[in-house]
Amino acid sequence: QEQPALQASELPWPALDPGQLRAAISTLQAELKTLEERLNSYAAIVNVLEDQQAGLQEQTDEAEVKRQTRAVADDQVMLLEGFIPQEREQELVSFLERWSVVYLAARPKPEDAPPVQLRNSRFASLFEPISKMYALPAYGELDLTPFFAPFFMLFFGFCLGDAGYGLVVLLGSMWYQRRADAAWKPLFGLAQLLGLATILFGILTGTFFGVNLLQEQYAWLGQLRLIMLDSNQAFNLALILGFIQTIYGLVLQAVNKYRQFGWPYAVSPIGWIILLISLLDMGIVAWGGILTKVMIGVGIAMIIIFSSPESGLLGRLGKGLWDLYGITGFFGDLLSYIRLFALGISSAVLGFVINDIALQIKDSMPVLGPIMFVAFLVVGHGANLLISSLGSFVHPMRLTFVEFYKNAGFSGGGVAYSPFASRKKNNNKT
Repeated sequence: QEQPALQASELPWPALDPGQLRAAISTLQAELKTLEERLNSYAAIVNVLEDQQAGLQEQTDEAEVKRQTRAVADDQVMLLEGFIPQEREQELVSFLERWSVVYLAARPKPEDAPPVQLRNSRFASLFEPISKMYALPAYGELDLTPFFAPFFMLFFGFCLGDAGYGLVVLLGSMWYQRRADAAWKPLFGLAQLLGLATILFGILTGTFFGVNLLQEQYAWLGQLRLIMLDSNQAFNLALILGFIQTIYGLVLQAVNKYRQFGWPYAVSPIGWIILLISLLDMGIVAWGGILTKVMIGVGIAMIIIFSSPESGLLGRLGKGLWDLYGITGFFGDLLSYIRLFALGISSAVLGFVINDIALQIKDSMPVLGPIMFVAFLVVGHGANLLISSLGSFVHPMRLTFVEFYKNAGFSGGGVAYSPFASRKKNNNKT
């Protein structure tokens, strides 16, 4: 009788019998225990080295403080200047009075170049590691962290743009946050916010693990499909977000200059706001009519006259005309936001290609096909997530530091507040 043909691959017998495998497992477990003991001994050494490093840093700080101490009154008095946050002033005063130290206290001026300590809400403080990559604000300058934080979230979500990827980022960061050290928990909190933004934009663009939810076969989603955007709408949304952030940056520039230098320095940014909004109305919206043309003239006049309030008439006109030429830079900045749309599309296309190749693998082999199908999906989407996440982080950061910071008039150059205190871990002083 003829044997039936089986559509299956023959598997070889294991090279080792069960007894040999159990012996190998026991050997590996013993080696693993030895390695764990060795790592524990290294951890103890690391703690000692960290304490030694902290002690050396304390000695260096003390030497620096002594170096900055000046001798006055024929070397009979030692004078030391420093800065302290206002809420800790009474603590320092009590210490000086207890030790009968003569002191003078005054509010610092910008020319004193005092150090900077950021103070933000729980939400905005998660974005401080990003703002510190560029520079700290100068003393008296607005800290832009809470102002760019919502935009950074939206931009990251726009670039990654896949609800499935956002779900992975959200759940993965929540899982790791519970097991991470205290120093790393804020970073995983930031990742959760970025994951939520990605889910939002994945829903808006109708993309879930590379699947286009705008196709007719997903009509069962019902009303949810009504809020989804096609490619043209997503392109327009990128430009709208860019225009909003540009105007927002100019508003912050006006507020910052008013706080630092007075109202004449805030007029030019306000002129730019009026000019850009009026040009938008004249070119696209067409709501204002003759009023729009009048406001364009008002904006140009404000820019020309108040671009350099400290200069004379000719200096103001020259500086104003030169600044007015910078309108081309605003159009260039606006076009830079197209990268949000481009990165979102590229991520979606790669996801679609991965799904298409995986389906071909599935149908190619009866038994191994489905297994390879799942493996390829996991590896492919995992690689796409890693690559796309990198671009989704870098490009919003570029839009923040180049376009937004420039339009907000950010100067930076602040030095972080680092108090003279004990640095050892077992000391609770800060």
